[in-house]
Amino acid sequence: MYLLRRGSRQEYKIGRTNDPIRREGEVGIQLPQRVQPVHYIKTDDPAGIERYWHSRFASKRKQGEWFALTADNVRAFKRWKRIY
Repeated sequence: MYLLRRGSRQEYKIGRTNDPIRREGEVGIQLPQRVQPVHYIKTDDPAGIERYWHSRFASKRKQGEWFALTADNVRAFKRWKRIY
């Protein structure tokens, strides 16, 4: 699980990958703004955990896996290091 920030905006991508560094590069190529890694969560259930976060922040969804998150939302995500 990862949380990436788009440039200086308060827009964040919540997703899953086996290779976070590679995924950062892939997302970064698609956007004119710089992508910054914010946090990673290790889990044995990436699909389930991704569904949880997408559901939790559904009202903040911008487009696809991008969300307009507040500082409190980001802190909530960052509280988790591992979910097994």
